Amino acid sequence: HRGLDSIQGLLGKDDFPRLRLGIGRPESNRDVSGFVLGKFAEAETELLEKVLETAADQIACWVLQGIGQAMNNYNGDFSPTEKKTDDEIRRDDHSEGDGA
Repeated sequence: HRGLDSIQGLLGKDDFPRLRLGIGRPESNRDVSGFVLGKFAEAETELLEKVLETAADQIACWVLQGIGQAMNNYNGDFSPTEKKTDDEIRRDDHSEGDGA
């Protein structure tokens, strides 16, 4: 089992929509596989609940409003509890192409 490689092999393609959760990078002196497969630190465990709640919201948005709206609402670098409001989305949509 090799994660995404296994899924791509079973589907026979690698171009499919998916929800991705980033985990960051280990400190330079830490083994990558240990970082990815190891237990969560206490602070990470507390954050995980918020991350999973946000992921569930993203999936609901994707199913109910479409992948485009889900991408607009959730893609970016922000905390797990931060979501764009409808007003912020409209401002973003209107600011594109106006040189702002």
